[in-house]
Amino acid sequence: MGQRLEARPSGGAMVVDALVARPLLAVATLGGTAVFLVSLPFSALGGNVDAAAETLIRTPAEATFRRCLGCTVSKRADEL
Repeated sequence: MGQRLEARPSGGAMVVDALVARPLLAVATLGGTAVFLVSLPFSALGGNVDAAAETLIRTPAEATFRRCLGCTVSKRADEL
């Protein structure tokens, strides 16, 4: 009764994730890094460098590299 059922992604979801989603997320990570670097002086003046890094770099990077293949939700390091 107390066991939690884990939803397993299908093979099709894994293929689409590997061929479409991961490359797009990698591009988003690189683009977010570029935007972060350009906006860094303004973020530093505003005192929100950590929030900008979280939104522009960490979130897409975790979705790209830490999420299981075919999964729709990634677990953050502080949730593990």
